[in-house]
Amino acid sequence: MTLQQVADAAGVSRGTASVILNDRPGARFSPETAARVRAAADALGYRPNRLATALLQGDTQTLALVSADLSTDRFAADLVRGASEGAGRAGQLLFVAQADGLAGPVERLIHRLVDHGVDGFVYAVNSNREVRVPEVLRDQQVVVLNGVPVAGPDGTWPTPPAIAPDDERAGALAGELLRASLGAREPARRRVLLLGRVVRESSADDPLPGIAGALRERGLRADLRAHGVPLAHVACPWWPAEARGALDEYLAHYPAPGAICALNDRTALGAYDALRRHGLRVPDDVSIVSFDGSELADWADPPLSSLRLPYLQMGARAVELLLAGAPDGHVERVALGSPHLGSISPSPPA
Repeated sequence: MTLQQVADAAGVSRGTASVILNDRPGARFSPETAARVRAAADALGYRPNRLATALLQGDTQTLALVSADLSTDRFAADLVRGASEGAGRAGQLLFVAQADGLAGPVERLIHRLVDHGVDGFVYAVNSNREVRVPEVLRDQQVVVLNGVPVAGPDGTWPTPPAIAPDDERAGALAGELLRASLGAREPARRRVLLLGRVVRESSADDPLPGIAGALRERGLRADLRAHGVPLAHVACPWWPAEARGALDEYLAHYPAPGAICALNDRTALGAYDALRRHGLRVPDDVSIVSFDGSELADWADPPLSSLRLPYLQMGARAVELLLAGAPDGHVERVALGSPHLGSISPSPPA
């Protein structure tokens, strides 16, 4: 008789059955669910593994970082590194389980980690987004990394604690930096252009799209509005070729802005190319601020002023929240790092 057969008979996940039958402290489940699982185990003659029980009733000093999509993003290594360093400082062993964009394999990995007595989970995603945590983690200690949890389909599962980049505050900081550069421009060009699509379209494979662009736009718009600075918007995918084409088309019909806020570094590189095609120099004619803080920012000429994603800090902080037992619904936002001002005119206001 297997644990999966007990779970099927009780109508719960394998992980939930394991937690209940091994009397794991602090697990979240209803008395009715527990009674149903124990009744199914008795009826089927199932006996828990005694080694697993010993591990689950104590502190195994093991954690797990799991994700279905971290391996699809080149920046995500810093999330893993930060979490690993945070776990090491706390004397914890961290398992890392990824599944190349596939949800099913991640759930199977989580089941195995639960059975091995992992004390808590960091559930990570590759971009700041709304996150629906897998059902298998319902009764586990979990912190969401790099996103904001939303309730499950039935609305009964409390949203776990989370840590995410403070993209809205980063947008406001970009506004401050760009406003400072506009004083060197003639009055007609003291305006900012936002470059990049704010909301990525959802799909069947990606029903909860990223929220970073919308938050950055909100912070930028609020700062500029408070100081009477006009803002225009050119929507395009966050890739160099698309951004170059979109800005090239804009400049063919409208005067150049004094400053551009690009929604990521790839978009900014496309803007560099389009500006050169129109005989405009960065930062002499147009200032640019971006987000990511990738190596692309240093390769640009002049170096791109890009607010750095705080992935190392976020990974480490996720482990701290997990070990501290942060409450459901708690969302902590980490500030993006300030950039070097390579692509921003330092000229004082006129």
